[in-house]
Amino acid sequence: MISKTQIGSAMVEILIAMIITVIGLLGVASLQGNALKYQKTSEQRSQAMQSSFDLGERMRANAVAAKGGLYTYVVPYATTVASPPVIPTCGAPCSEAQIAAIDQANWLLSMSERLSGGAGYVVANALSGYDVTVMWKDPTLTAIDPACAGAPSAPGVGVRCYV
Repeated sequence: MISKTQIGSAMVEILIAMIITVIGLLGVASLQGNALKYQKTSEQRSQAMQSSFDLGERMRANAVAAKGGLYTYVVPYATTVASPPVIPTCGAPCSEAQIAAIDQANWLLSMSERLSGGAGYVVANALSGYDVTVMWKDPTLTAIDPACAGAPSAPGVGVRCYV
């Protein structure tokens, strides 16, 4: 025999189970969203790292120009993003300076294609040769990236830097 106090208890149990399930599913959805965001940031950092290695290899291949400081590039971030470079041409044989200009233009153009708002700085450093800074826009960043502190011209809020 069923007591009158137990009528409807199954409905309460089902309701509680549904609430717990919904909370769990919302937690999983939040985790998935964060995982996608961090995966995108990681992919952008990987592209920035590959881009800096690319310029380093170009400098090693043209060591005379690199030692002469011809790879220095300190155009402000907003200017570089607003007007991507045009790749210069030269007649064969190209001089070291012409090769350096072509390498810089290819590097900057590659960054603008790989990264949203991709640009960079190259500054001569007496101790290590050159400091290469790769920058890109990150919509999840709402402050100034601390890694951009050493950049010749501050790129501003929402821009990530890889040095």
